[in-house]
Amino acid sequence: MSTEKKSNLETLPVELIHRIFDALDSETILFSIRFVYKRLYSSADVYNQYKLDFRYLSKSDLPLLARIIDPKNVVSLMISDEIETYGQIGLFLSHFRLHEFIRLDSLTLIKVKDKDLDTIQKYIKKHTLTTISISSILLIPRPHYHCYHVFCHIRAFVNSNSTILLTLPTNFNGPFHIHWEM
Repeated sequence: MSTEKKSNLETLPVELIHRIFDALDSETILFSIRFVYKRLYSSADVYNQYKLDFRYLSKSDLPLLARIIDPKNVVSLMISDEIETYGQIGLFLSHFRLHEFIRLDSLTLIKVKDKDLDTIQKYIKKHTLTTISISSILLIPRPHYHCYHVFCHIRAFVNSNSTILLTLPTNFNGPFHIHWEM
């Protein structure tokens, strides 16, 4: 008969552990809490409410994160090509398969380049997103499409249930007219 006493944390149901995870950022769960003991490790593996914010993640940690996280457990994704994270969106696309993010509800793209937006559009338009936020580096006119390049992509992302936030770059000096066909 074992007289080993378990800690209070070890006796919590997984649902309560997940409620605690809800109050933590994904990096803390995946890179710290997960390694405390086996039960937290397995709880982190099945947690399905990850909100990944790559603005504060080192680019060198991205390959490790790609091996650790199951994309089907991610509900929110924020990726950025700002000065501090330049090239991160391309790096993200080289380590993850977007079609595996089957529970993705919210997508934020910061300083996204046209070529990356082209890649993202092919996968994301197949999924129903509640929120899409896009901040583009440049708005390039596409006269033969009668829209700016980023706007053409947004029309492909939109469904009747989506909320879109578009942040215009400081170089935008054209009229802002979008015709939505639903």
